[in-house]
Amino acid sequence: MAALRVRQVEEIAEHLLLLPALVERQEQRSPDFVRGCVAWLKALEAMLAANRLAEAGTIAAVRSGLVAAVRGAAPAGLEIQGTRTRARVAEAVASMALQRGADVATAVIAPHQARLAEADKLARQLVAVSASRGGPGVRTSDEPYEAFLQGLRRSFAAHADVAGAASLLESLVGPHDALILIDRALACVLAPA
Repeated sequence: MAALRVRQVEEIAEHLLLLPALVERQEQRSPDFVRGCVAWLKALEAMLAANRLAEAGTIAAVRSGLVAAVRGAAPAGLEIQGTRTRARVAEAVASMALQRGADVATAVIAPHQARLAEADKLARQLVAVSASRGGPGVRTSDEPYEAFLQGLRRSFAAHADVAGAASLLESLVGPHDALILIDRALACVLAPA
């Protein structure tokens, strides 16, 4: 399995945070609940496909089952209490599709979350050590911000006592994401109290 980058994991996690609003629609018996489920699944499928993850096919299959239910084809074994209408079948299948989609999305990002949390902690520690030594340095007004961050990252590697942590940070997330996490750590560690 390829390592997802920080932004990719965050994008999928943010998409999962849309589920409570969909469930709220279901509780309110909103007529657009099923359409919202199809849209949510379609967006998740697009995210996974853009990241070249095979799980996009699983989501496409789940979405296909939901589309079939909307068109009147109930899956085998589906039990509905009361009158079995097309709308009730579609809502039941939509609910199951959301659960399956959430399970797949969670399974995709779960292995990466511990790695990213460790990398985030390392970045904060590196910035805190730098701040305890007099700060991460001063950025000149004509220096691009990315160059400033890269210089900061190089300064971590130059100090023997934190070089191992700096190396571990890059091994966990790569140089690009290391810069992102260092930037976020700067904002957190150096923020006024």
